[in-house]
Amino acid sequence: MERNPYALAALASAGIPGVIPVRCRRTDSAPDIDTAVVLDDQDRFWVVAAGTDPASGARLEQETVVLEALSGTELAPLVQSPQGFARLPEGGRAMIALALDGEALDVDHLASNERLIASLGTAVATLHNTPTYAIEASGAEQFTVTAIRDHHRAGIRRAREHRELPTAVVQRWTRLLDDDSLWDFTPRFIHGSMTEDKVLADSTSVSGFLDFSQARVADPASDLAWILSALDPRAFDEFFTAYTANLDRRPDARLVERTQLAGEFAVLDWMLTGLDSGDDQIVDDGLAMLQDIEEDLAQMAREDAERTYSELDGSHAAD
Repeated sequence: MERNPYALAALASAGIPGVIPVRCRRTDSAPDIDTAVVLDDQDRFWVVAAGTDPASGARLEQETVVLEALSGTELAPLVQSPQGFARLPEGGRAMIALALDGEALDVDHLASNERLIASLGTAVATLHNTPTYAIEASGAEQFTVTAIRDHHRAGIRRAREHRELPTAVVQRWTRLLDDDSLWDFTPRFIHGSMTEDKVLADSTSVSGFLDFSQARVADPASDLAWILSALDPRAFDEFFTAYTANLDRRPDARLVERTQLAGEFAVLDWMLTGLDSGDDQIVDDGLAMLQDIEEDLAQMAREDAERTYSELDGSHAAD
């Protein structure tokens, strides 16, 4: 059942005593979850979310459990903790929360703003520091390192059953998946689908994270991959410095290398969603991105060979 913003505003009134809506608007969210921002007569902004079918309602309920668990941690100021609920006529309930300040993160602005970069590093570290008691209370899935590696291997096999993947990319993935030292890390609580539109910020600081529907205990590199791709090396170093300085324990030695790999596997996972849904455009786009990665690998190999040749040539000249 699809609801308009006015129906969602009425749910805010039903779920939170004293809320009198004066304005409302629909917001972008998952296609099967209705979401609106409601302004009340006390100038408070509320977010109201309701599933449109039983499956999306169940997913929203699971996210609600995660948000409630996080509300008792240091991450609490950065999440939209549920403040109330309203029963839906068809069953289930709508979730109502105070809206976080800020707008979706502007990557172009981020790249040139040292204070915002440092704030992002601190915020992501705070998320990854989520304590065990909150993780257990959240009911989030927990994946071992072995399970994470097996997932990637299975994804490669599935994709190759349907399409021919770039040879150099598959060889790189296979070699790195077999490299035990790359996978010597402790899984952490992660957002699971972090991109710039899931991060809220003002001009100098991160104000919150949205959409914890994919939250789980897994590889922290997954949350860092989009940041690595969005920032130049200098800016990423600034982010990573702030991130590591605020972690509760030192990150593994090869986290950045695995972050690059996580970005490549994100392309593979996206391609697999196209295969599962029968969307050839997604599959073709994913293949094109993997071919770009293969070209980048070839370019790096040429540059390494040229450097090696120059060093050898220089040593011979010295003799």
